[in-house]
Amino acid sequence: DIQPVIFDSVPEDPRPDIQPPENDVFIYPVPANNMLNITFWELPRFDVRIDLYNVAGQLLKSELYKSPSHTLEYYFDKIPSGMYIIKLNVNNFMITKKFIILSE
Repeated sequence: DIQPVIFDSVPEDPRPDIQPPENDVFIYPVPANNMLNITFWELPRFDVRIDLYNVAGQLLKSELYKSPSHTLEYYFDKIPSGMYIIKLNVNNFMITKKFIILSE
């Protein structure tokens, strides 16, 4: 017995709505001084917004990278030593990482 499956509609966005795992993004060096390398497992096909927060949740810096490469160099100056949170927004997928800055 063979029964075909018939769809009467196709979703507008056929890509699954699944957030990429956080292991798809690597940040280094940790601890950082004034720059952080952000490496993606796969080349991002969309713009990347990077937001830098302190542990109190205050937004310190926000940048948009158009047509990014596999590795982005994210510079931050005059940020005191401490723990920080970096949030990456790639096509409305949010990836959050914690890291430490050791200022000179």
